[in-house]
Amino acid sequence: MFTSKRRKIVLITLLVVALAALGAARSDRLGMLISEPDGTPNDSYVYKTILPNGSTSITANVLTFTPTAASLSGTVAINQGGTGQVTAAAAFGALKQDATDAATGVVELATDAETLTGTATDRALTPANLTAKMAAPGDIGGTTPYEGRFVGLSGSKVRVVKTGDAALTANECRGTYVCNQGASGEIDLTLYALEETSSVVFSNEEAFVIEVGPPSGERFLFDGTWLDADDCIDMSTTESSDMVCVRKKAQSGTTWYYKCDSITGTHTDTGASD
Repeated sequence: MFTSKRRKIVLITLLVVALAALGAARSDRLGMLISEPDGTPNDSYVYKTILPNGSTSITANVLTFTPTAASLSGTVAINQGGTGQVTAAAAFGALKQDATDAATGVVELATDAETLTGTATDRALTPANLTAKMAAPGDIGGTTPYEGRFVGLSGSKVRVVKTGDAALTANECRGTYVCNQGASGEIDLTLYALEETSSVVFSNEEAFVIEVGPPSGERFLFDGTWLDADDCIDMSTTESSDMVCVRKKAQSGTTWYYKCDSITGTHTDTGASD
């Protein structure tokens, strides 16, 4: 008969041998399978353990983790795929670069004032900016606001009516049509000393003389002839007599003058203003 101690040893030995044999025979069926997630946000992964007898058991949820600001610390450098910043605004500022004509990047929108000035090279225009530019006086392509340029697709000029003696303003000499409609006698007009190319058409709409004078100290080139300094031109009293004066820069490149040519009617050099 076996003593109690010997019985325990034998039973333990037999159990170990049996488990070893069973494990060796079914070792290909031992292990763990992990299923694919079904795509639903925050759904748990599922795993099943296959027992040596081929059955499955112990289904459990795998712990999932969603990072939050509180659970993270520090920053990730740009060269490691991060931004090096802790706020969205700071991250954008760190990553963005200015746009140029040779590189993509971020560009600031222009204000109406910047659009009217027309000199900024680091701003983008909006439809509202273009509306403001179109509504402003002066050349669409210019940078200095002023009135009196050609308007409309027909090339019509701004009409300026003078009924008495006057020194024309800069705007009244920029692409204008100057007449004496309503004058009761001769009128003496003096051109403005512009330092830009422009033109003025003078037209007699009454039966009176329009005397046209140059800026002080200047000379007219009138119908191909240079007049003396300060000499004026008397336009014909015939209705619809016209003359055009174009502002030009002298060959020297340092001075300006008016070149005046008769369109209709006979106009004369009458010397200095009377």
